[in-house]
Amino acid sequence: MAVLVAVVLAAFSEMGTSHGSDDGPADRQDGRGERSARSDLSDRNEHSRQGGERKEPAGAASRAPGPARIRAWARDPGRSCPVPYDMPAALRAAGVDRRPAPGSVSGETADDSGSPLARVDGALVNCGWTLGERRLRLYSVAVGKGAAVSVLLPQIQHDAGLSMSALRTFADRAGAARAGVPVLTPAGGRGGDGVVATVALPSHGSGASALVLSTGTGKPQLSRRQVRDVAEELAEQAGRGDGRG
Repeated sequence: MAVLVAVVLAAFSEMGTSHGSDDGPADRQDGRGERSARSDLSDRNEHSRQGGERKEPAGAASRAPGPARIRAWARDPGRSCPVPYDMPAALRAAGVDRRPAPGSVSGETADDSGSPLARVDGALVNCGWTLGERRLRLYSVAVGKGAAVSVLLPQIQHDAGLSMSALRTFADRAGAARAGVPVLTPAGGRGGDGVVATVALPSHGSGASALVLSTGTGKPQLSRRQVRDVAEELAEQAGRGDGRG
């Protein structure tokens, strides 16, 4: 995994400063660009039918956890998720009526000078929940340089079953997204019904932070709209600082 992380990080080293189009040349090679574009258009049309264009969530405010706080949590994550998220409330807001059970919690920092996290002065907190057959993972990641999502691109590729070209297109879209606005991996990957959503959090001076929600596979079925709504609610919670863990 460390080698894969290094390779992907190198491939996307400019992600924080340069963004390609959603249907760039790499994605057109295997046809995924067209499918991804149709999927995103479907999502936007669905939202339009239910109330108009998506706007940046009001809760994505300056109180969202920045790199310094995420690094502190990563060094000492404790036994329950230290980041102020209320996953049950986020699921309810998305219309999911099952209550998740809290799972494992871990943290990683840039202590190893040769690690991928060290290359970007990064840290991450990994919080888990179980929802029926699904194992939800919520990553809070911070970097001192580049785009926060780049640290987790290998995990995103694995969980969503993306080809390298599809991952490149997704990384461009995630890197260009406004703070508080979820970006979902395209449908139809080799990961079955597993979907990953990323949300950039508001910047705090130098550095960047983001949350990454991986939904796993199995029952209950989660629609793409529900995954988007869960991620958006979690980002708003982070902004308000009112989560319950």
